[in-house]
Amino acid sequence: MLNAGFETTYPKIRIYVLTEKRASRAQLSIDKLTKGRLRFDVKKDILDFRDVLRACNSLEVGHLERVVAILKTHLVETPKTVPPGSSASVPSGHEAVELNLLPISFPETLYIADYIEPPPVTLAPARRRRRHGREASPRHTVVQDIMRRGLDAPEDFEVHAERLITLHDPTAAGSPFLHYIDLGTLTPLSPGAYYGADPDQLRVFKALLRRALQRQLRPEFIFWQHEVRLFFYAPVRDFETRTVVWQEERTAERTVFQATMKKDKPDEVLTCKHLAFYVDFHLIEGAWYMAIAPTWYFSWDGYRPDGFAAKRISWLKRQEHDQQVHTHFRFICHHLRVLQEQSLFDGPHPRTFIRIGDSVLFRNHPYLPDHLWNPPNPHTANEGQGNLLI
Repeated sequence: MLNAGFETTYPKIRIYVLTEKRASRAQLSIDKLTKGRLRFDVKKDILDFRDVLRACNSLEVGHLERVVAILKTHLVETPKTVPPGSSASVPSGHEAVELNLLPISFPETLYIADYIEPPPVTLAPARRRRRHGREASPRHTVVQDIMRRGLDAPEDFEVHAERLITLHDPTAAGSPFLHYIDLGTLTPLSPGAYYGADPDQLRVFKALLRRALQRQLRPEFIFWQHEVRLFFYAPVRDFETRTVVWQEERTAERTVFQATMKKDKPDEVLTCKHLAFYVDFHLIEGAWYMAIAPTWYFSWDGYRPDGFAAKRISWLKRQEHDQQVHTHFRFICHHLRVLQEQSLFDGPHPRTFIRIGDSVLFRNHPYLPDHLWNPPNPHTANEGQGNLLI
């Protein structure tokens, strides 16, 4: 295509994946093929629905309304099964609908100070640059320097616009941040004053919330996977099956991690199946919510992505119905709240910085005609009631 002058007609291309994009390490191969004639970044130019949702978070209400109007114009179609005189796009009646939104709260003080880069000599030369020769970010530099000091590097901080931002007081005893800030510029600030200043700082604050949750869940072996950008249940001991007991109407046990061994080599792992979930943060009419979308994650060693993960997840999701996804959501919410209550006994310095409430229930939501978009499975048609909007 490049030999035919493709890059002059289309100097910028992007690929939208209808399912979930896979973590890719093909940048070097693409660069060799394009030879600088076409700029294509595998991290930015391959998109899926999660990228679209993140982009929508920064749009103004008027722009979002235009997007919705376009989607309704091109995607809504009245099915033949709808009775004459009615419309699939305007269903009548109301029902209770549970959203995948959980109200959250966090500390009332944010600490911001001018960032001081650690002396270069304290960093191993091989670690001063990331892959492909790019400079390490200031945040990455701080993490590496803290680790070189023999300390546990906290996740929940950001470095933006030459300032370090955290929910922790850098002057507190044992704080690892004291070496990387100018104390004379330290400013305690309400979170709203920071994220309300401009959209870029709102984005930074959302990233800070995710990192706070990351730190909060790590001791419970619920890890953040940066390549696919989700949280997943990790094994606690080697590759032993991991189960978690939970209780709503009755006590049940749920498998959250399971390894499958190779048939011809029983001592080698074929793939690891993890219960997982995507997380996003939303500011809605002055209140903060955390959105949780259950999914599955497959690794080949308990952390790194399985090369066949996309096919395994696609097959697995075809076997699931709406009620099973709803159960995954309820389990994750229940477990996160149990963990946060347990953290109250951590002593004077609890690790829970994000408090999670019950999922949001709208009792007067317009009726959703499920049979129009999700034909019932005859084997599971009578399981459960209600809807979960994700």
